[in-house]
Parts: sequence; C-alpha cells; structure tokens
Amino acid sequence: MLQLTVFAVSGILAGVLNRFGKPGVIIGFLLGNAILTYLANGNTATIIFFREIFIASVLLLVVPSNIKIRVQDLFGREKALPSNGDKRLKYYEDVKDKLDVVADAIDGIDEEMIISSEDMELKKEIYIDNFLENFEDYNQNIFYEDVTQNQELIGDIFDEFTKEDVVTENILIDIFKKYNNFILLRDQKIKDDLQELIKISNRTYRELQINTIKQKTRKEEKLKIKNELKNVSNMIKKVSTKEIQNEKFDVKEKELNVLLKGRGLNVNSISIYKAQNGKYIVNLDLKFDEGSDLRDKKKLDLIADTISKVFGKKFTFQRDRKNLSTGVYIQTYSVEDKFGLAVGSSKTTKQGSKISGDSNLQIRLDDGKYLLAISDGMGSGELAKKSSKFVINTLNNFLEKGFEEKDILNLINSELNLNKNDEMYASVDMSILDLYTGNIAIIKNGACNTYIKTKKDVRIFSSNQMPVGIVENVELYREMCSLNEGDIILMCSDGLLDASKDDAKSDWIQDFLKNINTTNVQKIADLIVSEAIDNSYGNVKDDITVVVAKIIKK
Repeated sequence: MLQLTVFAVSGILAGVLNRFGKPGVIIGFLLGNAILTYLANGNTATIIFFREIFIASVLLLVVPSNIKIRVQDLFGREKALPSNGDKRLKYYEDVKDKLDVVADAIDGIDEEMIISSEDMELKKEIYIDNFLENFEDYNQNIFYEDVTQNQELIGDIFDEFTKEDVVTENILIDIFKKYNNFILLRDQKIKDDLQELIKISNRTYRELQINTIKQKTRKEEKLKIKNELKNVSNMIKKVSTKEIQNEKFDVKEKELNVLLKGRGLNVNSISIYKAQNGKYIVNLDLKFDEGSDLRDKKKLDLIADTISKVFGKKFTFQRDRKNLSTGVYIQTYSVEDKFGLAVGSSKTTKQGSKISGDSNLQIRLDDGKYLLAISDGMGSGELAKKSSKFVINTLNNFLEKGFEEKDILNLINSELNLNKNDEMYASVDMSILDLYTGNIAIIKNGACNTYIKTKKDVRIFSSNQMPVGIVENVELYREMCSLNEGDIILMCSDGLLDASKDDAKSDWIQDFLKNINTTNVQKIADLIVSEAIDNSYGNVKDDITVVVAKIIKK
C-alpha cells in the first residue's frame, strides 16, 4: 500500500503537470521526488493529507492567470482554479499559507528520539533493551538466566563494542568472569550456546548502528523537505506579486485588444507587464489555424507597430510558441533593445569518454534578456551529463517564467541534495545580458572564470563558491557590470582553464584574448579550444565547453 500511494502521488504531480510543458514536469518531480524520499521511510499519512495542496500549488506556478483550469484530485473531485485576478491572488495566498503550515509541521511528523553519536549512555540503554528483545526467544540457551537477570553484564558487552567494534568468544568469557561466572568450554552445548550469544550480541549492535544512521538521515531528509516547501512557498509569493503588477495594465490591454481586432486579428487574451529594468513586455494569445499568416513578417510588423502606438515606444517581435497539447499560441513583443548579440560556441570531450559532462544553453528569456549558461557535471561521462543537464533544463524552465536566480538555484540545490546517493553535483555559470540597458549579471556557483574583453583590457570574474548539490545552503556569486559596443564575453568549463602549458605563470585564457585579432565569435571559440588541445599535447584531460558572445550596437 505504501509503494502504491507514494508512486501515485509522484505520478500525479508529473502527469497532471505534463500538459503545461517542461516547467510543470520539472516542478512536479521536484516535489514528487522530495515526497518519495521522505515517505520511503514509512509515512503515508502525510501525503494523504497534503496531496491536494501540492498539486494546486504547482499548477499555480506554471499556469497563466488568464487561463481557466480544472483539476481532478486523487479523491475524484473536480476543482476549478479561479481565473479572475483578485480571486487568483487570494488563492495564491491561501496555498502559500498552507505550504508554510505544512513545512512547519514537518518537524512534528513521526518525530523520534534522534540518537547522537556522542550520547553513549542513551545508546547503551537502547542496546540493552534491544538485546533483551532479541534474546527473548532463546530461553533454552544455557546463559539465558545469567544474562537476562543482569543488565550490567549486557552493558559491559556494549562497552566492548566501543573499543573493538566486535565481540569475540574471549571477550565474553572475560565479562562473565567479572561476575564470578567461569566458563569452561568442555561441553559442546556450552560452546554452541556461547556462539549463539556472540551472534546476538553482534547483531544487536549492528542494528543499533543502522538505526542511528537511519534516524539521522530521516532528520536530514525532513529538513530538506521543509526547505523545499519553503522554496516553493517563496516562489508562489513572488508570483502573486507579479500578478498584482499585471493588474495595473488593464486599460492598455483593453485599448490594444480593440485596435488589434480592428485590424482583423483574433485575440483571445493580452497580458502586459513591466520588467524590473523598465522594459514593457506584451504577450498575445492569438487564434492560430492551419495556413495562418500570423508568422509572416508583414503581419508581425503590423502587430509591433500597433503596440508601439499604444505605448509611444518602439516595440519589436521577440518570439512565438505553441503548446502542442492545448493548442495555445502566444506571440511575445517588447520595447526594442539598444544592443544586439552575436554568439558562438565550441566544445570537445575528455579523451576516452564518449559523453561530455558539460551542458550549455543560449536562449532569449520572456523579459527580453539573453541567457548564456554552462553547467559542468562533476567528473565525466553519463552521470556528470545527467547532473549538468538537469541544472541547465531547470534554469531554462524557471528563468523563462521570470523566477529569480537565487530561488532557482535553491530548488536545484535541494533537488540534487535529495539525490545525494547518486553523487549529483554540478557547477552553475550564468551570464544574463540585458540588451535593453546594456548590463550583464554574472552568476556563479563552483564555476570557471568569465572573461570580458573591452577595447582596453580583459576583465576576469571568478568565484570560490561550491557547486550546487554539495552543501545545504547555496552561496550565490553575483556581480553586475555595464557593457559597451564591441565587448566580447567568454565563458568556459574548467577543462579549458586546466589546459594550460606547464610553464604558464599567468592566466593563459586572458593572454589569448588580449592577443587575438579576430572579433568573429565562432572563430574565437574554435581557436581557443584548438589552443587548449595543443596545450595538452592532444590529450584532453577534461571536457571543454566554450561560449563566446559579442555586443553589437543597434
């Protein structure tokens, strides 16, 4: 019954959210895996009580406020999540409050006495009780009465484990001698019963060790689940804040809706929001039929011009996307950026390895910013790739939804921590370029240096933080700087930095960038990887990934 309940919950979270794309699946498994880890130790009541909260809260994270949703819970009851802005906000707050209560209540669920490794007296008491229980069915043993009627003797057996970690025949004979019970091994019955007593003594101690580790692990897991719920609760709070901000643009949304329909466009809904950098983003939910001309340049320019007139600012088309399961088609427009970006990349795999442990991503986000990211899984091969790919996919899904880097890294860190048996660790290296303001945010955890070549110099950005998945709390390195036309950004995995010449006293990558003549980003990426291979005499010692970007003035 336990396994059925646990897998049902995890499956429901993943299955229900699959219809909302990768973000839903990722969050579903974040919570689903957390529940699995905790409940695998024997608690099904928790999930029966809280499963509706998990499903509802995850849906709220990934479903736009203007889309009506009906979800069937595990009891077969249907619920409609509100689409009205005010009601949706109230629902956000209600779910957040429930998640906070659940997170705080985790501490009190199945609370057991945690045995400290230093608390030897408590461990001795537990050992004595367990020993008597294990020895209960051996009343025919010749030593039964001597042992069960003298708990001090059992305590002496425990003390021996603290010295030798095992009890032998000679040790037991000496303990009995202490209580004036001299054992002569002349009879086979005495020998056999003494061996039986030795087995029970050792088995009881091993059980105590295992239970101590299990209880400690359980306590750690409860803390991780609590942190996971708090993270999701925090993200829901920030989503609700964005909902409040969106409500301010009702007038412009109505005006734009009238103008677009007047130009023959079938608009289902419009959402407008203002990013932190002051940039306006417009999302249009349009009816998209086969043979539609919505993707034609003339049509895109027409829509962009219409939005520009409403705001009095020049807007441009950014991207479109269609949900294959729901058929929803969204076009995104934003105020025109001041800068453009050229990106090139190159990579090679560690010699002898079939799979690179590095993963990288280059994508434009919903708020118009551009994300460059590299994740280096610890080691090389399939497991390293699994770690880095998980990091990159999660960054992609959550950053696209507008969540903050710190919140995302906390979720990634807690998920990798929950999979510690698989030793899933990975570096995180992000450059988020705001092409509207000309700023770049450099964010790192356990990652290699980032280099920015200007007209005068090459700046180096480095951090000493640990990769995600190793420690409980994420320490985020984040630095902002401004960019100018012609600036070149180079990001790499540590395999590139390690591929230096034996006599190199300075950072060879910095020297390379200072002396290179070309500004073609793809050539720079290819040349520096070739240089790294030459420096290693053709023997690549680690996976290498390089991403190079150049700022272009519009």
